[in-house]
Amino acid sequence: MFAPARATSIFFLSNAGSAAAALYTSLAQSFGNREITLTRLAQDLGEDPDLLLAMAGKISADLRSVILARPQLFAEVIRSIKSMPDQAVLRIVREVRDGNW
Repeated sequence: MFAPARATSIFFLSNAGSAAAALYTSLAQSFGNREITLTRLAQDLGEDPDLLLAMAGKISADLRSVILARPQLFAEVIRSIKSMPDQAVLRIVREVRDGNW
């Protein structure tokens, strides 16, 4: 029914959260514009669209354009925070969002 790669991704998604999200994500992989499909599915499921896109190995167009505007800077930021605890990352997010930089 599914190719081995899809079966693996379905298994991963099922274990990561909602089995319905896994099924919908798998079905969305068969359609043209995956971002629109996954965003709509996330809304229907009451899930965060960025989370569902990430689970499918995608990022939204708005995030892509921000990263592509300053690729070296964002690469450095992402690599720097990858091993930080969530609390430290959230502190950085709050500082940036509140304009305290």
